[in-house]
Amino acid sequence: MNFSVTEDKIIFTINGDLNYQKSIAIRKVLEKKGKKNIHIEFKCPKFIDTEGVKLLYTLWKKEFKITLENPPDLFFEVVKILKLEELLENIEVTNG
Repeated sequence: MNFSVTEDKIIFTINGDLNYQKSIAIRKVLEKKGKKNIHIEFKCPKFIDTEGVKLLYTLWKKEFKITLENPPDLFFEVVKILKLEELLENIEVTNG
């Protein structure tokens, strides 16, 4: 996982999946940088596990502006199973 910081946001590039370890790394970066606008670009993702969904939900509740680029299809299924559809209504999803 890599990240870059612009004037108004942090851009994370994740090769693979958003899992527990990457969620922890993202939290640490956000604590240090203090920005409330994040963009997560996925490269070859298969899934976002429940820790990844928890991270996104927590950030949304803390009023972060979240953009997901190329999230895996399974992400949408996990969100529906967890009955967190309101998360999908409040984040931007793009396909690269």
